[in-house]
Amino acid sequence: LAALSSASMLRIENFTARGLAITAWSWAALEFADVPLMNAIAAASMSRMRHFSPQNVANTAWSFAKLCFAHPPLFAALASRAICRFAEFEPQDISSTAWAYASLAILHAPLLEV
Repeated sequence: LAALSSASMLRIENFTARGLAITAWSWAALEFADVPLMNAIAAASMSRMRHFSPQNVANTAWSFAKLCFAHPPLFAALASRAICRFAEFEPQDISSTAWAYASLAILHAPLLEV
């Protein structure tokens, strides 16, 4: 896993929004929180947030929560994106995003008002 993490970090600047979300999801599915990689995914995700689809938002939030990896700047960016695109969210996107914020006990009042 260390080799995969290192290879991902070397290429992370080339990842699309979908690639970042899928990479986060993959590590969460493995239940392996590689802190440097998760921080790199968070940083890259924040810089590409305008390209995140509702599913990318939901999958990224779910992945970080599954790993119990609270990253306040990332979750603030995800919430802002979710608010902007909320009309496009599918029920699964809504439930995954809500679960992520609840499981990490992140209260984002504007997101709750959508």
